[in-house]
Amino acid sequence: MGAFFAHNGVEGPEVAVALAFVLVFCSCFCFCFLSIIEKTCHPERSLARTLRQTQSKDLRLLFSMQLKSRIIYIQIWSGEARIRQEKDLSGIATTLKKVSYKELRPKQKELFNFQKIAATLADYGFNCIKLADDWQGADFLAYHINGSTTLKVQLKSRLTINQEYSGKDIWIAFPHKGHWYLIEHHCLVEKVGKYTDWLKSPSWIERYGYSSASINPGLLEGLAVDKLGPIYGSVAFDDEEIAEPTISS
Repeated sequence: MGAFFAHNGVEGPEVAVALAFVLVFCSCFCFCFLSIIEKTCHPERSLARTLRQTQSKDLRLLFSMQLKSRIIYIQIWSGEARIRQEKDLSGIATTLKKVSYKELRPKQKELFNFQKIAATLADYGFNCIKLADDWQGADFLAYHINGSTTLKVQLKSRLTINQEYSGKDIWIAFPHKGHWYLIEHHCLVEKVGKYTDWLKSPSWIERYGYSSASINPGLLEGLAVDKLGPIYGSVAFDDEEIAEPTISS
């Protein structure tokens, strides 16, 4: 290499600079060439490695998001709030109390009564579904396990008949002395007409409805076949749908 430069009139420091340049160029070329050879591999192995790298990045991202959420939660809810939550959970078994029916709001009273009748009807194979509004006059639907029987039920706090339920295939459910009664409305009207004179009252004739918390022995005997099981737990009702004084005969 030195003879080459000497032959071309290049001597001294110039020779050293030229040699250094050639060595640097050769080193860079060899490094790049070897790097390309080293990264070349089977296509399937390359794809598998790419998938592993992608999955690991996704997992790390998900973990970091969960971790950030946890950190935010700790920053916001740590200390006093967390201690208060633990105290509430630890005291749950000793602080359960029965509700006072009179203190419930109207909607809560309706749901309270529904849960009571649903518990009794479950013993007879019915699954009860509460309706948001009076669909075709019904407060809830009772589906029987036979798959073919569905009752449209109007829930009352006491024996009630009303002409608006006529022809709608409505069943009336009401409590009396610790038991539930469930009867088709038109059958109830027939029994009321047979054992009482309620159908001749101004309430029925002028206001198209009648309700009573008292049931005479004859009517009560006629309703024996419509008597269901006992009411689960204590129950109190406060139905003001028909603002008619309690009348019995």
